Amino acid sequence: MDVTRANDAQALQSAEGTGRDGRGQQGERPAWVRPFRRVHRALDASVRLIAASLATAARSERGARRRPIRSSQNLEHAEARLARASARLNLALRELAETTACLGREPESGAGVPALLLEATTRWVLMAQSLDAAASEVFTLHENVLGGLRSGALVPERDTDLRPRIVLAPRPALVRAFLAARQLRAADRISAVLQRRRRASCPAALSVPRHTSQGRAPPASSLCLLQPTAQIKNRRL
Repeated sequence: MDVTRANDAQALQSAEGTGRDGRGQQGERPAWVRPFRRVHRALDASVRLIAASLATAARSERGARRRPIRSSQNLEHAEARLARASARLNLALRELAETTACLGREPESGAGVPALLLEATTRWVLMAQSLDAAASEVFTLHENVLGGLRSGALVPERDTDLRPRIVLAPRPALVRAFLAARQLRAADRISAVLQRRRRASCPAALSVPRHTSQGRAPPASSLCLLQPTAQIKNRRL
């Protein structure tokens, strides 16, 4: 019994501070780690959004002559991506400020962190410049497409060329004809089916002779092949 209590006490002592809510002194992370990670995630998202916007602008520029309206719509999507990239950069800037504040509160846990902050800040500046250049390119291309549509230099494509799709046209005439020809009573609706399935009429009744005492009916005509006796006598004479 004493051994069990000793083991339980040792287990509780070893488990103190090892969970998510109560970590030990060795397992605790500095406060600046989480905002610094959010900085890099926001910068990575900005890189992807800017790259996607530039790719969309390149495709729209190549197809602006054939499909200017679709190109304009794609450029609007690219502008929306650039707006999200700008929001990500603003978030990264706030997280940089949060990281600096956390580092100021715990300077003893920030060995080598100023160099990382300088690198992240430099990356943020480069991303801001890339965003500015991409926004200028996309907005200029969109203005050119819209100006070509207004001046008539670019001919809008037909509506069918914008987004081809298969449309199944309804056929209400057949439904109306069916409802008009539909009988109200169930017997009237199935009468035609019953007439087609009706069997052939039975043949007329046949006149069958009655049975004799021996259980057989006499033949309708004599089938005997023997000639009468009188005829045989006359031939002999």
